[in-house]
Formats: sequence, structure tokens, C-alpha cells
Amino acid sequence: MLKKGYKRFSVVTISDPRGLRRCNSLIAELKRQGIEEVPMEVLAAPATLEVGREGLRRLWNSRFNPTSWYAALTQWHKAYWQKPPAER
Repeated sequence: MLKKGYKRFSVVTISDPRGLRRCNSLIAELKRQGIEEVPMEVLAAPATLEVGREGLRRLWNSRFNPTSWYAALTQWHKAYWQKPPAER
């Protein structure tokens, strides 16, 4: 994504150790690449579609207005992509 010119990243995660590790690894790598500000929404478990949507909604409504986002919500991500595009 960096090679494609994206500069405004954001992260949605839940407050479990695995999700937070993924989130922190991504943010550390983005900082290494020169991206200093990475807004993050940390939500309570469980990782459901609605929880992920709420996190994304909060990020989109923030002053930051990200152009890309990463969901460190394994189950949410899996459930989202298993749905047909019209239902996402």
C-alpha cells in the first residue's frame, strides 16, 4: 500500500493480546516507513461484523479521515470476506 502512495493508515482492533500485538507490529512498521500518525480504534470483544463496522465508522468520522485501514480482528475479517459483496 505504501508503494501505491497511501499515506493515511488506520487500525481497528479488539482489546485482546493477539489483536493488540498485530496492531502494534503494523504501527511499528509504518513508523519505520515514515508514517508517524496511525489512528486506532480499540474495541471490546467479541470481534463481530458490527464491532468492526463501528470501529471503521468512528475512524471515518474522525478528523484524520484515513484512506486505508487494517482490521486486526481475525474473526471479523474472516466473516466479512465470506459474505457476498452485496451483503458487506
